[in-house]
Amino acid sequence: MIGISLIGDKSQPSETLGPSVIKRLLDAGFTVTALTRDPNETVKKYSPKSFNTILADYGSVDGFEATLQARNIDAVVCLINRSELQAQTNLVDACIAAGISHIIPSSFGNDLRDPALRGLPSLKQKGEIEDYLNERAREGAITFTIINAGLFIDRALDANFFLNLKDGSAIRIFDGGDTKVSVTVLEDVGRAVASALQRRDQLVNSYCSIHSAVVTQNQLLGYAKELCPRRKYTTIDLNTLEMVEVMEGRLEDGHEMSAGNGRAYLLREMFGKGTLLFQSTQNETLGIHEWDENRLKDLVAKYVRDD
Repeated sequence: MIGISLIGDKSQPSETLGPSVIKRLLDAGFTVTALTRDPNETVKKYSPKSFNTILADYGSVDGFEATLQARNIDAVVCLINRSELQAQTNLVDACIAAGISHIIPSSFGNDLRDPALRGLPSLKQKGEIEDYLNERAREGAITFTIINAGLFIDRALDANFFLNLKDGSAIRIFDGGDTKVSVTVLEDVGRAVASALQRRDQLVNSYCSIHSAVVTQNQLLGYAKELCPRRKYTTIDLNTLEMVEVMEGRLEDGHEMSAGNGRAYLLREMFGKGTLLFQSTQNETLGIHEWDENRLKDLVAKYVRDD
């Protein structure tokens, strides 16, 4: 049995990716140990019966190292929030000190080898941890596999982000709505993590891009109209370049950069420039099957209803 340590976000494994990653690791036969800041909260959330939950000190390399060394850990999967740079740096150093040779970092979204994406304020810390990991890998201290999954489409629809079908307000269509975007469901991210660990010798220090589908806003809106034709669909057209210009004007007036302001840059890259479309993927290597139209319609059906 190969021991995998899952390093969680905040008090428990990430609520976004934790369930799908844990399930797929266990299904693949891995022994899973979840390191968290609060094991009691993790137990409440997950009611774990098939994996161990251990208290970990994210603020200390020595604390991380001691926890990892006390278990039979072969590889680490990090689900710490990408904004927590120090915790992730500590984890990399602790893995090296503990003799753990492989890590899948918390880099599951966009491919930051693209300079346009690397420059986004919201992705600054993500880029820095990838740089640090590459530096240590070049030294031969550790190996990694980075899995880029584009936009988590089920999470995005839940949050009314990619297409706001749930909240009843006018549906926001960006830059005409026909820009193609690589999207992945959380279940497929978990599947890719497990597959990457099973094939880690083939994926040493590699970047793997996956997607469940390539979609546009208008495509999913069309499915919604087909599924619930009696519902009234009101749309509002937004230009992401204008959104960025407004945001930059606010910054020039002394407003601070915020998550909301930074989102304008991301929307510009996604819909205005099409940089969230993967030109090639490692779907086949990682066992990801691209969704057909019927599966996409089933997904959209969860978020629409007749008024």
